Amino acid sequence: MEVPDALYPVEIEISAADRPKLLSDIVSSISENRINITAVKGKTDRNYISTINLTLMVKDYNHLQQVINNIKKVEDVITVRRHTSA
Repeated sequence: MEVPDALYPVEIEISAADRPKLLSDIVSSISENRINITAVKGKTDRNYISTINLTLMVKDYNHLQQVINNIKKVEDVITVRRHTSA
């Protein structure tokens, strides 16, 4: 039984070509879906590829897919995937 209005934490990993305003553009695309971001971690390698790990609070799988699709539309984003611990 699903609890109404329940939110679940999901970690995603984004790879993108580094540029000014990259993080801002990603956060804006997430906020369009009214999603709370509870954690952010990022780094850029020597090839100027940024890896950004976010923890998002989502309602369900469809909500997650919607935000992933929005992030993929951000300029210079290479990949977006659900991050699973190994």
